[in-house]
Amino acid sequence: MSKPINENNCKKLSQAIQENPGKPRGFFARLFGWKFEKVERTLADMESKRLYVSEDKGKLWPFK
Repeated sequence: MSKPINENNCKKLSQAIQENPGKPRGFFARLFGWKFEKVERTLADMESKRLYVSEDKGKLWPFK
């Protein structure tokens, strides 16, 4: 059974990507004190919540 989606983390990460475009996943892990895996899980959860981001060369950007 999978963990329920933490919408607060999704919104928090989405907002941080909007404010810090072009940063790698590790930046956001350090920013929030999360493990890298939590960033990965939250990005997957964001997609299911239709909070899209784009990735280019390992950097995260707001989806436009």
